[in-house]
Amino acid sequence: MRVGTTQSAISRIERHQVSPTVATLQALLEQLNEELVLSASEVPWGIDTTLFEVTLRMTPDERLATATTWGNFVLRIQGAAHRAA
Repeated sequence: MRVGTTQSAISRIERHQVSPTVATLQALLEQLNEELVLSASEVPWGIDTTLFEVTLRMTPDERLATATTWGNFVLRIQGAAHRAA
């Protein structure tokens, strides 16, 4: 079976020492009568993307005020956690 690469290159792929190129993967799969199919799909990270939309509708001053409020909140709860420890 010939795929246009050396046995040592195949060995490095098999030993996870290198990542093959798409072209190499395609050539290897063709020899096995297989087809390389790549696809992309949205990953459900569990993040409410509508919050991004809300944030992007804010002016820069509103975003800064919101970030400052959250930063102050974090500092307050950190202080409370240290005092409770």
